[in-house]
Amino acid sequence: MTIEERLQVLERELADARAGLTRPAAGEREVQAKAFVLLDDKGRARALLSMSKVGDGPQLALLDENGNPRAMLAVLQEVPALALLDEDGKTRASLAVDKDGPKVGLVDENGKTRAMLRVLEDGPGLELLDEDGKSRATLGVGKDGHGLELLDEDGQTRAMLGVLEDAPGLTLLDENGNPRAALSVWKDGAASLSLFDENGKPRAGLAVNKDAPGVVLSDENGKLRAALSVLKDGPVLSLYGEDGKPRGGLSVSKDGTGLKLFDENGKGRAMLALDKDGPASLSLSDENGKLRAALAVDKDGPKVGLVDENGKTRAILRVLEDGPGLTLLDENGKAGAFLVVLKGGPGLELLDEDGKTRATLGVVQDGPGLTLLDENGQTRASLGVGKDGHGLTLLDENGETRAMLGVLEDVPGLGLHDEDGNLRAWLGVGKDEPGLALHDEDGNPRAWLRVGKDGHGLTLRDQDGNPRAMLVVVEDVPGLALFDQNGRLIWGSPVKR
Repeated sequence: MTIEERLQVLERELADARAGLTRPAAGEREVQAKAFVLLDDKGRARALLSMSKVGDGPQLALLDENGNPRAMLAVLQEVPALALLDEDGKTRASLAVDKDGPKVGLVDENGKTRAMLRVLEDGPGLELLDEDGKSRATLGVGKDGHGLELLDEDGQTRAMLGVLEDAPGLTLLDENGNPRAALSVWKDGAASLSLFDENGKPRAGLAVNKDAPGVVLSDENGKLRAALSVLKDGPVLSLYGEDGKPRGGLSVSKDGTGLKLFDENGKGRAMLALDKDGPASLSLSDENGKLRAALAVDKDGPKVGLVDENGKTRAILRVLEDGPGLTLLDENGKAGAFLVVLKGGPGLELLDEDGKTRATLGVVQDGPGLTLLDENGQTRASLGVGKDGHGLTLLDENGETRAMLGVLEDVPGLGLHDEDGNLRAWLGVGKDEPGLALHDEDGNPRAWLRVGKDGHGLTLRDQDGNPRAMLVVVEDVPGLALFDQNGRLIWGSPVKR
């Protein structure tokens, strides 16, 4: 039997006791063995001390001037209790001490307990109830902490406010008892807000600590998928895959902005950066996290670098003011080839292991050209194709032209030069008529051999260029002519078969 039920029985016993009282004459006192009645000056009973039929304990009732009990003190089954009643005789407040500790109850006008204060072993607690007697709020103070709990009409906890180990926290729950929001302040000064889905799984969180604030977002499985924090250097955004591994990160600091992308193994594969005073750059890495490609844009223009598995740059592509250029490097980082496209045309340059240019290929307005150089940087061969013709030139180690093979206006020719660069022999084919010219050391033609449709012949000239002898074959008839130094014929004779 509860304290409230016991008090109700006491109320009925008190009513029966009052009905059986015989008022003594004025000024008289009455002492009875089972009850003591205290009367006022008008002879009205104002107090009744008797034994309770319930619990076999003493009880004391205090009555108002109308004879209504307003306070009752009893010991019921070794449980002391105090009840305070209203003018209608209804209990409105009670105080009792049982084996669990003291408790105070407050009752509404309908006899429903609306508040209960207890002191248990762990600490005091307060319970507030609605008009149906359902618990709607509890407040407790314990050894480890204290808290306030709010319940709905179905008895489901909907809000909890507590202080645990000196850290306050607020939790809000839905109608199913699943937590949906939690606000906490920790010992280290950090404050956090957590939001949960309908299944009670964390989906979003906001935290502010001494270093920086942060926000975290989780998926339906409670896996962390995104985190945003503001550090001393600037904000940082991190994105995670469903396996919890990082997949992307964005940061902003005083030095610049950076974006990093990760593969399914958590390896950084791409990074986009914008430095404060430097260029914008993009870096790409392989599955081992090694840098393999980089793209940057600086004041001179964009450039791309390709790196081998050993971390050596092997190719660089630039776009400068004059035009784009590609540089290829060997495993030692030395340039081996240059490819450029300038206003005048594209060009290719090949270098040896010592960094010396050994070949160039270019296309200019007149046409393409190829140049080959020796280890001393001296041009040794050049091949060109132009509008009017094309040709191959061979040079010696001193840079002197020694041979030229070309086609000019559809006429092929071969020229041989001496070590001073002087033309000494020329072999050409013009209009289907081949010819060979031999020159002296001063470059003067001294002999000319020609083969034509009508005939062919050999002409010998002196140092002044005057013909001195001619040997010809015309219509299969050979002939020989000799000239003096003035070019006058001095002898001639056809040679008949």
